[in-house]
Amino acid sequence: MAKINGQRVEMSEVETALRRLNCVDRAEVVFREEDGKAKLIAFVVPNEPASDGLPQLLRRHLATSLPPFMIPSRIVLLDSIPSLPGGKVDGAALLRLLGS
Repeated sequence: MAKINGQRVEMSEVETALRRLNCVDRAEVVFREEDGKAKLIAFVVPNEPASDGLPQLLRRHLATSLPPFMIPSRIVLLDSIPSLPGGKVDGAALLRLLGS
């Protein structure tokens, strides 16, 4: 759970909303502080090769089912989600993809 603008956010809710979209194969959402502000960042593996406008399309779809504070501020498209040897998502590797 994270707090965004004073609102509690279950990242799994955002992930579920993304995964429901036909164009999304996998999705993971992480919380990160950037410039002193709490932000949600979504990592998405599309079902097909992604077009340039896919992040904006995903935001528009999410806006129909989630309140504005739950819409990720950044959507990163990936070929695959990094995993640990046991199969769990490697959250640290996802954050490293963002740089500093």
